[in-house]
Amino acid sequence: MDFLTSDWVAGRVPDAPIEDVIRAGIGIRTEGYTHQSVFYYPKTGGFQGITDGMAAKLDGIIHLNTPVQEVRKQGEGVSVNGEEFDLCVSTLPLTYNPRMFPDMPADVVKAMTELEYNGIASILVALDRPEHPDLSWIYLPHESQGPANRVTYMSNYATLNAPEGKTSLMAEVTFRGGEEFPGEQMEKDVLAGFVNAGIMKADEVLFTDRSTANHAYVVFDAMYAKRREVALGWLEGMGVTPLGRFGRFEYDNSDQCVIKARALAKTMLAKLE
Repeated sequence: MDFLTSDWVAGRVPDAPIEDVIRAGIGIRTEGYTHQSVFYYPKTGGFQGITDGMAAKLDGIIHLNTPVQEVRKQGEGVSVNGEEFDLCVSTLPLTYNPRMFPDMPADVVKAMTELEYNGIASILVALDRPEHPDLSWIYLPHESQGPANRVTYMSNYATLNAPEGKTSLMAEVTFRGGEEFPGEQMEKDVLAGFVNAGIMKADEVLFTDRSTANHAYVVFDAMYAKRREVALGWLEGMGVTPLGRFGRFEYDNSDQCVIKARALAKTMLAKLE
């Protein structure tokens, strides 16, 4: 992976305090990276319950199923599908933007479309067994463990993520962004890998289900920073504020996305006062 830069570790691999380094060096146990050691998860509805809870407070304001066809700069504001707005925030992936901005220069189109990313297939596995090991998730680095890179023990997050007496887990399989989604063989390979890794037994599987997303992970190749700078600079010059993991091509987790969205909302409300 000689084309990757060290940008991918920024904010992901924390700098260890020198005090912890010294303690660990002489055999004193330290607390370590605690950012994800404790977290809350919805009792019902899975992760979607978080966004549903936010949306419930905006009933009647959010308009769904409205594809963005065209975005243009309009005076001091922005025109979206011919409707004028004073302020505009875009969370759409930068790689999709060229098809919506008819006035985008060729160099900006090139910068946006050449940003690298990975997609993901998330596979739910329902199991006929009463409990999991006391784990949240594990990583699978070896080829013999199948194509999944991570396993999440979903019914450990919330008991209602599986019926009583059953359990569920989720496998994540990444693939190159923009390519066709993996075929049906992938589920078979995932299950075989889990069996080989000792995560489950083949006769425990009740069923599987799959969800796919074309944009899942930012790829920090050698041209990432330059392409991103060109893309964001042009959008902001058009009066469009990019936001979100792929709206800005930043490797933010969901908590950071919410924090940044709230900060931006506060700033924008102040502008409108």
